[in-house]
Amino acid sequence: NSFSAQYTRAVTGFVGEFITPRQLLVVLRILKAVTFCFLILTICADMMYIVFVEVLATREVRDVVGGRRDMIIRVYGLFLAAAAIA
Repeated sequence: NSFSAQYTRAVTGFVGEFITPRQLLVVLRILKAVTFCFLILTICADMMYIVFVEVLATREVRDVVGGRRDMIIRVYGLFLAAAAIA
């Protein structure tokens, strides 16, 4: 057996002593729910930035807060967060 197989077996054996499979599934579901909530918050934050800075703000304010580069990063983040939820 390889070192990786032995290491994997040791780690799973150690974890198996403390956590049952049902408890592990509960932990994974909680982590999934928390991740989903943070993705939704990220989408909300990106949308608020786009609305408040790019739509409602003046040209001077847009230049001070980052200009076109920051807008592209926000749109990219918005797309990736939506893709992660889908």
